[in-house]
Amino acid sequence: MSAAAVRRALALATVLALAAVGCSSSDAGSEPAVETVPAPADGEPLVVSFIVTDVSVVAQALGWEVPDQGDLEAAIEAIAAHANAAGGFGGRPIQPVVRVFNAITDSPISE
Repeated sequence: MSAAAVRRALALATVLALAAVGCSSSDAGSEPAVETVPAPADGEPLVVSFIVTDVSVVAQALGWEVPDQGDLEAAIEAIAAHANAAGGFGGRPIQPVVRVFNAITDSPISE
């Protein structure tokens, strides 16, 4: 996978993650919940979590050839820096939190 393709995929993941932050669901026909938590002040960081899967041990055990994905953590940091330079998200800077899990000993469910 090329570096440009990785950047595009991470940019899409960032947009989807940020869009999901603003989404909420409620039961049909029920009254919306009352907001009891004060809205964050402008300038307060928006924390966005990213999960990166390390499949290197699985690939080694099964004899897979995994393409080099580059430094995904650096790519995520670069995307956040680019977004923050453009004003952040709704006036709030993005603070990425990257969690790397080993696919052979961990699972997305436990993450």
